[in-house]
Parts: sequence; C-alpha cells; structure tokens
Amino acid sequence: MSKSAGPTATVHGVADHDKDGKNDDDDDDDTTTTTLIPQGPHQLPSYLADAFAELYEEDGLVVLGKGLGCLLLLASFVRFYADTRDGHAAMVAEEGEAQTLGSHDKRKPPPQRPPLVMVLGLSETERNAVVEILQSWGTPPELLPTLITNEAGERTPLYAQGGVVFITSRILVTDLLTHTVTAQQIDGFFVAHAEQITDEATQEAFILRIYHSQKQANGGFVKGFSDDAPGLLSGAFAKVDKVLKALRVR
Repeated sequence: MSKSAGPTATVHGVADHDKDGKNDDDDDDDTTTTTLIPQGPHQLPSYLADAFAELYEEDGLVVLGKGLGCLLLLASFVRFYADTRDGHAAMVAEEGEAQTLGSHDKRKPPPQRPPLVMVLGLSETERNAVVEILQSWGTPPELLPTLITNEAGERTPLYAQGGVVFITSRILVTDLLTHTVTAQQIDGFFVAHAEQITDEATQEAFILRIYHSQKQANGGFVKGFSDDAPGLLSGAFAKVDKVLKALRVR
C-alpha cells in the first residue's frame, strides 16, 4: 500500500521537531489517543501520527514531502520496535496473554528479546540525525540502534541480541549469503529512500527477495519511507508500482 500522510490522528509520546531539529511543545496534550509509542510530554504532528498508525498496522510505503519529518517518522518506528516493555514486542505479548488468560487479565508480560529489525538506505548523516532525535526524546542508550560496519568484528552475536540495526545493504547481502544472519532471525525491515529501489537488481531488492523467499509463512514486515514525492511521479513509467514490487508490498 502506498500512503501519503494526512492530518487525521494524534499519537502521544514523541517530540515534535521542526526542520531545524528543535522541540516544538504542543500545549494541547489532553487529546484521547491510541498509544503506539512510549508516552511523554510531547507528540508527533498529527499527519505523522496518522502515517505511523497506518504503516504500523499494514506494510507499505509512506511518502512525505521534503522537510515534513520523514526522519522523525522513521525514528518513532525505531523507538517503538526497540522497546520491549512499552513498544511493539509488548503489544504482541499482551495480545497473546489476552488470548490465553482472557481480556480481563491486566498483568504486564515480562520484557523479552527485542525483534531484530534492519534499517536500510540511510546515509551516515541521516543515521546520526535519527540517533540525535532519539536521544532528544530521552531514549535509554540500550534502546538506541546498533550500527554494524565492516569493523564490527564478529557480527553473529550482534544479530542474536536483537534490536534495531543500522546496516548497509552490501554488508547485509554478504551476511545473508554466508548465513551470518538468516531470514528467520530477521523480524522486519525499515527501508529509507525507498523511491530509489525501482530495479529488481538493486541490493535492497535482492535482500528483500531472499527475505521473503526464506521467511515464507513465518511473518515479517517491510515498511518503506520516502521524502521524494516528485521523484516518484517523474521519470520511469509506473515508478510507484516498481518500487512497491521491489519492496514486496502492496
């Protein structure tokens, strides 16, 4: 599914940054919301909250204009998937508990290993910007993304611990082909600059093809991010369709 965000929802818990990276406190903090990310004194702009809610519920491609907070949205997903106590893993665990014990049982499940989520397509500057956003939200150090490089040494233990991982496509292709990490270990992908993945021969498309062929019926997710709406509408015919096909999303 391809999405363009519109201002229809609010999700509390993430700092509202302007394009210069400064916080912009919103005094109206009394809105009843669905908490999809850890609570706090700030909130996402409503159009980003709407995009978060839709993309969390269903894999797809979210397209924003330049300067409208694509990295903020990506950072909110990184924070949510890294947090086993209040994020995605906790929600999944609570749903399982409710099915087993009944919805009246409100006991919070114990923390568990965070899902292993790969982030592709970010430049070094963008990776640093995402980390700075997370730190400005008070994200604990243990929830910050792990950066995997050629200098990381033995990478198998890093993958085994789970969490959100910043990695280049070249390194991940090598590790998948050498079974340093397997598709079964990977819970999902966040793909930045998804508008660039229009060719099945790209490394990102190759990674996702391996992932889906090996993961098969065992779940997994792919969420694409783009801040180049004009780029998706110009150039090659049916570029959006090609990007969605390469991402393996509808």
